Amino acid sequence: MIHTSRKKAQLRMAVSNVDVCVWAYEGRLQLLKSALEENLDKVIMKRDNSERTALHWACSSGKTDVVGFLITNGAEVSPLCFFNFIPILFR
Repeated sequence: MIHTSRKKAQLRMAVSNVDVCVWAYEGRLQLLKSALEENLDKVIMKRDNSERTALHWACSSGKTDVVGFLITNGAEVSPLCFFNFIPILFR
């Protein structure tokens, strides 16, 4: 088992924009929480190749717990993606 501080260090180094979006889509709230604890400002605003945020992906998969968490922690509510959609339109 990986020691907690080592695990956090690996998470801090390894979180990409795609990771954040996939975790939001899959409802992996604990991973998002860990990433946000480490670097809130940078992680919450990450976007994928189509400029979709984690909030777009959480909305598209119906992960209301993730949606609430992201909004509560400062995610922009109406960011436009490349296709000019806001997150709520992905549901």
